[in-house]
Amino acid sequence: MDEIKAFILSLQFMTRIPINVKVDVNKNDFHKMVKYFPFVGGFVGAVASLMFYASKNIFPREIAITTALASSYILTGAMHIDGFADTFDGLFSNRSRDRMLEIMKDSRLGTNGVLALVFFNNSKDIVFN
Repeated sequence: MDEIKAFILSLQFMTRIPINVKVDVNKNDFHKMVKYFPFVGGFVGAVASLMFYASKNIFPREIAITTALASSYILTGAMHIDGFADTFDGLFSNRSRDRMLEIMKDSRLGTNGVLALVFFNNSKDIVFN
């Protein structure tokens, strides 16, 4: 797999940007695209930063921050927030290791995931105020 295809695959995997390039891939190619994750993360961060700076002089600070966060969530499909909630659903389920992994793979949001998101949101309010 050449480097351009690895980067495109990484971008397709980490974001919701529609890229109409067919990339033949198998399970063993995953390690080749991982090295481009920091670049994709930098791109997502740059978009969020641009959204913040574009809106900070128009709207209050809270709305500008919300705009930046929303743009990153839209761009990534809220992948990291979902993973955060799924992790807490599994870890605080008090089940066996295999059952925890099953719970983490479940697409539904559980009580522990909701609580983790609520506390995460409140902790940001404490830090930024």
